[in-house]
Amino acid sequence: MSLNPNSPPPKIYVPRPMIPDTPKLTTIASAQEESHHAFIISRFEPRDGSESSRGLVIGIDLGTTYSCVGIYRHGHVDIVPNGQGHRTTPSWVGFRDEGRSLSVVSILNEPTTAAIAYGLDKKYTHSKIIVYDLGGGTFDVSLLSIHNGIYEVLATAGDSHLGGDDFDNRIIEHFLAEHRSQTGVDVSSIPRAMARLKREAEQAKRTLSTQLAVSIEIESLHNGRDFSVTLTRAKFEQLNIDLFRRTLEPIRRVLDEARLSKADVNEIVLVGGSTRIPRVRQLLKDFFGGKEPSQGIHPDEAVAIGASLRAGVLSGPDELENITLVDVCPFTLGIEMDGTVQIYLWAYETN
Repeated sequence: MSLNPNSPPPKIYVPRPMIPDTPKLTTIASAQEESHHAFIISRFEPRDGSESSRGLVIGIDLGTTYSCVGIYRHGHVDIVPNGQGHRTTPSWVGFRDEGRSLSVVSILNEPTTAAIAYGLDKKYTHSKIIVYDLGGGTFDVSLLSIHNGIYEVLATAGDSHLGGDDFDNRIIEHFLAEHRSQTGVDVSSIPRAMARLKREAEQAKRTLSTQLAVSIEIESLHNGRDFSVTLTRAKFEQLNIDLFRRTLEPIRRVLDEARLSKADVNEIVLVGGSTRIPRVRQLLKDFFGGKEPSQGIHPDEAVAIGASLRAGVLSGPDELENITLVDVCPFTLGIEMDGTVQIYLWAYETN
């Protein structure tokens, strides 16, 4: 996207979440409203007249859970923090058209964009990589070939209803069952109790990526009664193992469509916060015959970094001019005529 430094600061509104959220999210949105737009401009406003006619071009990862902004300047990518200094921002904020100050230059597939971040220093090698993108709400897989600065998408697949939120929901169901066992009361229809369980479930999931067990204690969850439970990593994996295994099917699909075997894949690139789950990494390692997934890029920032590199190409730095992206259409796209006839314009996986 391109940013016009002369535009007025964007007006930000915070949509009402389906589940009441923590005050922290409102604070972040307020801090953005006051300073984030001005911060980007003050830090990255051109001083030497070197920017292209597009103006300042930035890369944005618009995630379903968190978003991240980056910019390519002076030979490297900088992640732009929000007004509170955080490198990612919850995606409950939005910009109205009249205040967005942005023009969309290009829209890219997330796994493809992450591949650019991973492969910049490998662009002259001939390699095939799998990008495994497991985020908060969706799952995507892309199989790419990198050769002589050309990033070619060979196949893409995914599941638009699979991600970290689904893992959280399994934990919440477990908590509800434990609460019923302890008290005989079902709190699943009580919004305040569910919001607190949701927060604890997400935090427990994150903690279990580095610890074997976590203790949850919630004061006055319902009718003045406290709730406590211990969740082990083994139990978390048991609750979600079918969902973890579901991520392997799109990998099989892209390999079949590209007519490649597992042995043909040189690297597995992990993107998205849910790839921190140890069992997910182990399943991938086992699936690819012991090949360790790459640890080279930050899973939360990979897409923003790749988008920033692509933005750098659009801005015109000479050192990035030799990056060429050959993407495919992930869905069949068409238009409806007269309410009854659909005309297909681009077929699935058209270059």
